[in-house]
Amino acid sequence: MINRVINSRYEILEQLGNGAFFQVYKARDKSTNQMVAVKSLRPEYISDADFYAGLLRASASVSRLSHSNIARQIEIITEPSSVYVITEYIRGINLKERIRRIAPFTLAVTVDFAVAIAEALHQAHQSGVIHGDLRPQNVIINPEGVLKVTDFGMVQALMASPKAASHNLSQFSYYQAPETISGAPVTPAADIYGLGVILFEMLTGSLPYTGETPLIIATKHQKDPIPSPKAVNASVPRSMDGIVMKALQKHPEDRYRSMNDMLNDLKMVRDALRFGKSLSWSPVSGLQSAQVAEPEKERIKEPEISAEASRAKTSAPSQSAKSSIASATVDDAPKAKEKVIKNGDSVMAYGVYDDRVSPYLKIAIGTVLFILLSTLIIGVPLYLATFSKPVQKKLPNLVGMVYDQAKSEADDLGVKLIRHDDFNDQYDPNVIYKTDYDPNSPVYAGKTVNVWVSKGSRNVIIPRVVNMTSDDANQQLQQSGLSIGNVTQADSDQIIAGNVISQTPPPGKKVPRSTQVNLIISDGPSANASTSGDNSGSSNDNYDSSSNGSNSSGSSASSDNTNTNNDNSDNSNVFDQNSDNSASNGSGSNSNTSSSSTPSDFTPKRYRIRIKVRDSGPVRVVYTDVNGTHTPINGYYNKGDTIVRSVKVTGPSFTIRTYFNNATTPSDEQTINLSGGH
Repeated sequence: MINRVINSRYEILEQLGNGAFFQVYKARDKSTNQMVAVKSLRPEYISDADFYAGLLRASASVSRLSHSNIARQIEIITEPSSVYVITEYIRGINLKERIRRIAPFTLAVTVDFAVAIAEALHQAHQSGVIHGDLRPQNVIINPEGVLKVTDFGMVQALMASPKAASHNLSQFSYYQAPETISGAPVTPAADIYGLGVILFEMLTGSLPYTGETPLIIATKHQKDPIPSPKAVNASVPRSMDGIVMKALQKHPEDRYRSMNDMLNDLKMVRDALRFGKSLSWSPVSGLQSAQVAEPEKERIKEPEISAEASRAKTSAPSQSAKSSIASATVDDAPKAKEKVIKNGDSVMAYGVYDDRVSPYLKIAIGTVLFILLSTLIIGVPLYLATFSKPVQKKLPNLVGMVYDQAKSEADDLGVKLIRHDDFNDQYDPNVIYKTDYDPNSPVYAGKTVNVWVSKGSRNVIIPRVVNMTSDDANQQLQQSGLSIGNVTQADSDQIIAGNVISQTPPPGKKVPRSTQVNLIISDGPSANASTSGDNSGSSNDNYDSSSNGSNSSGSSASSDNTNTNNDNSDNSNVFDQNSDNSASNGSGSNSNTSSSSTPSDFTPKRYRIRIKVRDSGPVRVVYTDVNGTHTPINGYYNKGDTIVRSVKVTGPSFTIRTYFNNATTPSDEQTINLSGGH
């Protein structure tokens, strides 16, 4: 399955796990570039026609669900031999694994998780969808603590196929309501029971009923007494203990009437934890349908006490009131009316729980709320009538626009651009080629727009650098996204020293970025070439090979023939004769020598000049031989650079001068006598 594309859209990346019904994979939606979960139905259930049909019917209703705590179902894809359910991808662990690791949970965490599950189920019930298979394995918690309920609709498929239901009895027998075990239709009351079991497990770290076989567990759900989580974990408050026991009643009519009623009581516990209210109330007292007794009849005669003690006593419920939530009255209250909490009702519906809040505080809170509500009722219409609506602005189409210009346009409107760089063959570098913004829709300050900026084509065309200096060639290749590879030197009668003779790969070829281009650099004409018309010291030979490894090695290779070495520590100038400096043609061998000013017995010799730059700035080197004055080096160099030049000199001797920083007098001057008596 890995790397397979489902429905030409979902690319399978990795397997996440195996469930009772599905093999689950992580995939990328190629149309939106978002991660999704692909659930592949196991082959044994594809061949079960009843289960297969029930799953398709359930998926149609589940696709309508939309809630922040419900894993969204995107679509269902059917193929001749496969069925795939595409859902929202949730990164995290399931609630069962979290219970196994750290249960029992704190009361605050338990209530927050229970409220999130109850809100998801309440939304589903309002849409006519019953989960029916509520287990902590079907609740996923992401790293940010957001909870998602998954696998809605599976119970409908199981109800359609008794064979599939019997095979998976062990998977949900711990959380199944007694009436569904007996074969009764699944109702919202079954989800209330399942949430009650999950609450018990979060509060205690154990299940309310266990056994060696699913049949034993199912029997206990039907016949054994309802366990109290407080009996297992003494830190569970009475209110939470009552909510769990009410949700676990054997008969559906004795449980909460709806998931919304259970949600209300859970929110009461959450508010009590936030505001320091009492948790001594319990919703299970109404299960006996007992009438609230009159305080005068239940109060025990006590000796007369002081007024201060009497006031302290009246601030808490009487001893008899602790046995029933409906009798939470104080000793000095008048005779209470009889109230009955009906089975399935929420305690919030009666408002009889003891919240231990001072009446003065209630008055103060009510006053503040009244003022705020009045301000809203009067102020909002007045504001809307007085001030005009903000002018809607539109951001221009950013596609094809240079990023800096687009950012300037967005900054003027208070819009933030999120930049994403990628290669694109159709747009130049730094040009926007895609956005997630519709140019026809209005924008407001603070809006965020994603833009994709081109990094240029993935492939580039090699430019022609033949006859360029090595520095210019390097700069040209880098601007094209390429780099210099191997650099070698060779003699050339056509290309002046320091320029490129040839390049590999050749120019005009399309290659990937960062491809290396190998260069051959001219070392000038060979020593055996004719001197007629030659001016090797002209400005065309101005080739800078500063800090070039190949030149350094060439200098050291001929160091045994060094004629002169300046001992100045700041500037080391070396002039050495090449090992191949021998007369090639002899006097008068070239027909053009008759027109030259050079005597016929002087043959040109090649010398290598090496300069160590002591300070950053202009450097100029000139030498004078029988042919005149030549300037092989003239440019700006950095401190520490080593400049190497190969020059040809003619005559019995030549003088070389070095100038730094545009000085008029040379910092170094040497006269070198040529070997062989010339």
